[in-house]
Parts: sequence; C-alpha cells; structure tokens
Amino acid sequence: MGSFLAFSSWQLLLLIISLAVFLIPGWQIARKAGYPGAVSLLLFIPMLNIIFLWVFAFSRWPNQREGTEGVAGTRKGMPPASRSAQTLNPTADAAAPSPPTAPRGDNAR
Repeated sequence: MGSFLAFSSWQLLLLIISLAVFLIPGWQIARKAGYPGAVSLLLFIPMLNIIFLWVFAFSRWPNQREGTEGVAGTRKGMPPASRSAQTLNPTADAAAPSPPTAPRGDNAR
C-alpha cells in the first residue's frame, strides 16, 4: 500500500507542467483584473475553481470599481485605438520622419 502514495518521475513532471500551464496565466489575469495574483491558486481546488470562474467572470473587478480602467483595459474617455497606438509607440509623433520629397529643379516635370 506504500507504493500507492509514491509518484514516478514522469507523473511529477506532468504535475509541474500542469501547474505552470494554469498558474502562470491565472496569476497574470488576476493581476490585470486588480486582484492579488495569489487568487489564481483557487483554480486548483476542485469545485471551488468552477464557482470562482463564474464569480470572476460576472463580478465587477477592482480596477473597474476604482474608475482607472474600463472595459478591455481602455482608460475612460480615451478610445481603444488611440490608447493602443500610444502604448505601442509613445514617441511616434516626436520621432516620425517626414516623408521624402522629390528634388525641385530642372529635372522636375
């Protein structure tokens, strides 16, 4: 009966991989929603994980309650397209090169 409690090496490896597959993204999602990352540990408790998923999906998140972030991470009053363009390249206006122009002279027609 003692061998029942022992894990083989491939079972231990599978356990570590499955922990990483669920814990890392769960931690990031919880942080982005405004919850502590440790809340993602609830994903590993049977039945509580399903309840937590439904409560998490339909409750108001802390970052929405504070009014700093809106739906899909947009700030209030700022459309999503302008924020994403600003996030990708915040110095786009200052560092944008001017378009090349053709030389004016005898060759221009």
